Amino acid sequence: SRGLGDVYKRQDLWEQICSLQGRSPDDRGASDIEASGASSGYGMTDTVVELPAAELRNVAAIAELINDMPMFKRQRLVELILSSDYIPQLVKLFGVAEDLEQMDDLHHIYSIFKGLVLLNDGSIYELLLRDDLVMPVFGALEYDPEMAAGQRAGHRAFFEGGKRFKLVIPITDETVLKKIHQNYHLSFLKDVVLPRALDDNAFAALNQIAFCNNVHIVSSLSNDSTFFQSLRDKIADASQEPPALLDALRLLQELCTIAKQLQLYNRSNFYRKFCEHACFAPLAGALRRPQPEIRLAALEILLASIQHEPSLLRQAIVTQRPEYELCHALISVLTGPGGSGEKPQVAEVLRALLDPESMAGRERDEFLNLFYEEFVDKVAEPVTGKVLAGTGPPVNGETPPANGPSAAGSGDNAGIQDDILDDVLSARQHVCELLSFFVMKHTHRIKYFILRNQVLLRVLKLVRSRDKGLVLGARLPQAQCPSSCRPRIRIVSTPRANAMQATSRGLFFSSDVTGPFLLSCHSVLAHMHRDPG
Repeated sequence: SRGLGDVYKRQDLWEQICSLQGRSPDDRGASDIEASGASSGYGMTDTVVELPAAELRNVAAIAELINDMPMFKRQRLVELILSSDYIPQLVKLFGVAEDLEQMDDLHHIYSIFKGLVLLNDGSIYELLLRDDLVMPVFGALEYDPEMAAGQRAGHRAFFEGGKRFKLVIPITDETVLKKIHQNYHLSFLKDVVLPRALDDNAFAALNQIAFCNNVHIVSSLSNDSTFFQSLRDKIADASQEPPALLDALRLLQELCTIAKQLQLYNRSNFYRKFCEHACFAPLAGALRRPQPEIRLAALEILLASIQHEPSLLRQAIVTQRPEYELCHALISVLTGPGGSGEKPQVAEVLRALLDPESMAGRERDEFLNLFYEEFVDKVAEPVTGKVLAGTGPPVNGETPPANGPSAAGSGDNAGIQDDILDDVLSARQHVCELLSFFVMKHTHRIKYFILRNQVLLRVLKLVRSRDKGLVLGARLPQAQCPSSCRPRIRIVSTPRANAMQATSRGLFFSSDVTGPFLLSCHSVLAHMHRDPG
């Protein structure tokens, strides 16, 4: 018996080596093992895989064969399953077992289809997700033996309970429709049906199929001019009801999300078609809608586009002169009442748009000049009130206009109100974040804006608020203060750190600024003395 065990061990070792090398154990390289087996008087183990007939009496044997198949024999098993049309036979077998209500057989069939999924083969997945087979496959995977007696999952009921596929814009390409359905079924299989059973290899194989489908979907729709034009027209139609507009925006958002996962060539081709059909322009109307879900969907589209290439959005804004509807709509969301959850996204969009490191020389001068001539005063308004725009140095005798009430409650008394709404605080926080970013990145333009409008003085008045966070945030180190306070630190400390050359012109050490700044330092020191932690 010892000799027989040695032969089996050597055979298993040889099969594992051949599996790693991608060759068959029956190749001529096995002659040494065969000779050794013959000299010992024992024959080789049979490596041929045979599938039992797809009959109810064999379901236990089929389940055992598929689930216990060694890794190096799986490819041979897959080839046999595909060549013998075995999966459709198993689907028919499941129907018979379900009609007969034979629970033991149904549990074995569940194990069979689970084992087929774990084979991690793309061709098997394509067959399991075929339109005429996918629902019976989901049905077979309802009979999990680990579930309590009399209970089972309702995978088929989920699809049969209502219409799950909404065609927002007609798609005439049947192949695209098929791949969209397949991706949905694949996601359902991965996230709902077998989330705990799938291993890393199975997830990778399923994700690869979804990726290939996404490439085909985005490429085909990008080359379909009628699709993009119809989608753009639906978003631009002011008469659209909110649910219909939201569906159109979510469709475009989903395409942008998918495009982020694609290779650069396919992603660039998608956004080229996006810009050719002027899909940025109608987003301004969506940003002015009262429904927050519509505004959020539009912002997600803008965020996806700037993550690919911010210059595309810059070009779209420049071509809208002189109205600049999109930029005005973005700023209105940032500075207006309500929409506290949308302001971080707007701030991120503006930060990407105004980052000079992502601009070429001519584009940088053109876009920054446009921003400081048209928009910077509107961005700063929640903190500064009504101020002057422009990039030139202050002219003798030129003073900012008198402050008046604004949507965010700005003015000279901004920051000392006792009862400030959350959305006003949110607007001021993000505006201070942006102003500190401008100070670090925009050199002379933001310095002249600060000089002519006494921005630092207006920011320092925030320390007079009863909100202790604002007072502490005026001078505490960034790591020691809460996140809501940090914008105030940066807008005060950044000019000192990065613009000392402008002090001779009164950027920081002016009589109007030094007093409030020293008062804020005194408040901070007093607080630190009371609470060293």
